[in-house]
Amino acid sequence: MQAIRFFVMPCIGLLAMLAFGQQNQDQSKQSDSTRAAESQSDSPSAQRHSSTATSDSEFLKKAASSGMMEVELGQLAEQKGFSDRVKRIGQRLVRDHSKANDKLKKVAASAGVTLPSEMDAQHKEHVDHLQGLSGAEFDKAFLEMQAEHHREDIAEFNNAAKTGQNADVRQFASKTVPVLEKHLRMIEGGQGAAAREETTGSSESGSAGRSRESNPDNTRNQQ
Repeated sequence: MQAIRFFVMPCIGLLAMLAFGQQNQDQSKQSDSTRAAESQSDSPSAQRHSSTATSDSEFLKKAASSGMMEVELGQLAEQKGFSDRVKRIGQRLVRDHSKANDKLKKVAASAGVTLPSEMDAQHKEHVDHLQGLSGAEFDKAFLEMQAEHHREDIAEFNNAAKTGQNADVRQFASKTVPVLEKHLRMIEGGQGAAAREETTGSSESGSAGRSRESNPDNTRNQQ
């Protein structure tokens, strides 16, 4: 009996040592995993991705769709514009929004946001509408649509520049606002010129009519 006890006690001690060793090994692995996860979360890439809030992601995606629409509308204005002014505005939109779209792709990539590959349904509807117009009717609709869109974009970009959680998003929005404001001035200038031309034409016609009415003798002499 005593011999059995001498045999069992060392075995129990050995089993206890093995169990303790396994526990330490498991704790060490868990600690290594925790440190690796913390290291990854501290990396610049992880910080950029985690700091891109849902609102930032939505802003980037909407800006991408809007940017694609602006390029297409600018190309339409170059092709179908009735006035030289509208054609020039179209050229400027294509140039500036193409550059902005390229910058937007880089910002989205650094923030881990996947941009749409095509316009959303609403933006495509605007393009389709203008494609069906021509002449002065096209110019009028184009200027009105662009003025409205640029006012909306300026408000949204200003908001993103102030409240965006991602630094790259804020910087992109802030630098794009002056470009959009310059476009709006061009567009509204085009609308003002068109309105002045229309008003001037109407005034001249009215003045000529009133002149004929007030000088019936001149009218009879001309006849």
